[in-house]
Amino acid sequence: MQVMLKTGVLLSSLFIVNLVFASPPRTAPEPRVQYGSAPALEGEAEDRLELLEKKVNNNVVYELLEQLRQLQLEISALREISEQQEHQMDLLTKRQRSLYQDVDRRMLELEAGSASSHGATSGRIQPSSGITSSTVDNSGIAAMSKDEADQAREQAAYTKAFNLLKEGNYTQAITAFREFLATYSGGKYADNAQYWLGEANYATRDYKTALLEFQKIVTDYQDSPKRQDAELKIGFTFYELKKWDQAKAALNAVVTQYPDSTNARTAQQRLDRLAREGK
Repeated sequence: MQVMLKTGVLLSSLFIVNLVFASPPRTAPEPRVQYGSAPALEGEAEDRLELLEKKVNNNVVYELLEQLRQLQLEISALREISEQQEHQMDLLTKRQRSLYQDVDRRMLELEAGSASSHGATSGRIQPSSGITSSTVDNSGIAAMSKDEADQAREQAAYTKAFNLLKEGNYTQAITAFREFLATYSGGKYADNAQYWLGEANYATRDYKTALLEFQKIVTDYQDSPKRQDAELKIGFTFYELKKWDQAKAALNAVVTQYPDSTNARTAQQRLDRLAREGK
């Protein structure tokens, strides 16, 4: 009987111990688990991430398109400026050519008038002979003396060459002036022909040849009225050849030797341009 009582007490004690150790402590309750919440949060995060990627991609594309549009606008503006400058250059070139031809025409008229006056006073070419600077026929020459005929031919040859230059036929004018100088190297139009030969080469941008032709005025025709013009054009030609020091020296010489002249003012303007260009 006592054994059974002890056995019951022992079993009761083991049951109580098992309950104590098996039950979780009251101070640390188990966390509540809400099933199904984690997948919802993950789906929302993915949606937000995808939306953010779309926004980033859209911003990048927009910025690239905006940059492209700006570049197109800048290119259009530059093209318009270039076209305007090209048009202005064409106008300036045409104006320069027109002014050049007008000056040449006036100089030819002055030279022709001077030659006619000289002929009338010296008795070499009389107005009654019917010979002008542009018309010389064989019958008229035949009626003249040898000197008169030679002078008429010289004047006609010079006028022919000068008219070619005035009309812008520079290559033909160069040939005509060279032929004239070969035939009438000691004539009264030789220095003029030499100068215009330089101008014709300058007009065709053959600056090296033009420089040589202008320099011949200084060396071979020192007393010529064309010397001052030739010295100015020497400075201009050095400028076109990008020989800045020689250009400045030649232009300064014109300013010094011919003060208060039109050529001196023109030379000073080119010197000022050289200074602005930092040459």
